[in-house]
Amino acid sequence: MSRFNLPVFKSAVPAMTAQQLVARTVRAHGAANLILGESTTFDFGLAICAPEFPVVRSANCVTDISLTADADPAAAIAEVDGYFNQHNVRCRKWEISPQNACTGLQAVLQSEGYQQRTDRCYSLGQVRPLPDRADLTFVPIRAGMSLLGSLTETILANEGVTDPAERLQLLTAVERRLDDTDMDGFLALASTDVPVAAGCVTLYTRGDLGYIYSLDVHPAYRRQGIGGALLLRAFELAARSRHRYVTLLTNEGNAAAIGLYERAGFVLLGTVDAFCRAQAD
Repeated sequence: MSRFNLPVFKSAVPAMTAQQLVARTVRAHGAANLILGESTTFDFGLAICAPEFPVVRSANCVTDISLTADADPAAAIAEVDGYFNQHNVRCRKWEISPQNACTGLQAVLQSEGYQQRTDRCYSLGQVRPLPDRADLTFVPIRAGMSLLGSLTETILANEGVTDPAERLQLLTAVERRLDDTDMDGFLALASTDVPVAAGCVTLYTRGDLGYIYSLDVHPAYRRQGIGGALLLRAFELAARSRHRYVTLLTNEGNAAAIGLYERAGFVLLGTVDAFCRAQAD
């Protein structure tokens, strides 16, 4: 059995390579955002466009981008801009596939004002023991939508998102993704007089792959083992869904998250580059 297989399951299907799993993870991330708007397919990738959410990058993006070595990146960018201009919204993110062969695309995107972001892609290898939190109550994420909203508001404020319109769009996008039946998750509730969501995790199903779309912990409850306890719930969801693979993306600068995932048994597959516009430009 491959180290990239979810250990509780065996399969006669040949294991995927690391690069194939990275590509599938990028596609799963894009698919999880299709519910936010409409989509169209270009020769080189999939565009998602949501005029309802003009500042939400994942709602207005081109994902799984793979240009041939001799492609003209400026022409591709012009084609994408033309599509988004028709909907009176800007493309805010380009997510590059590991199969992309056009080495000049990144430089052209940066010249157009996009800023590079690099994520690490991980796949669950051999599960390692994580401490649980018996004092927390874990509930299905859709059973606590108001608590999820409060948690999201707190996290956005902690990240410096102060514009009310931007915060509303980001919050509504979080809730809208849960309209997709392939998205599931848990809230961790702290034992307090008034219920408080200490964290949440979401898992998106894409065939035999479970993609951990998000794992967030309330700023006041960080470094208390809640992230690990939420990962355990994500593993339970994956086991019930009989996923063969569990993958995730995390920013390469997020040392705390990287440490948690590696302690839990996630194995680095590779990196994924995205090019993003500033939220207020």
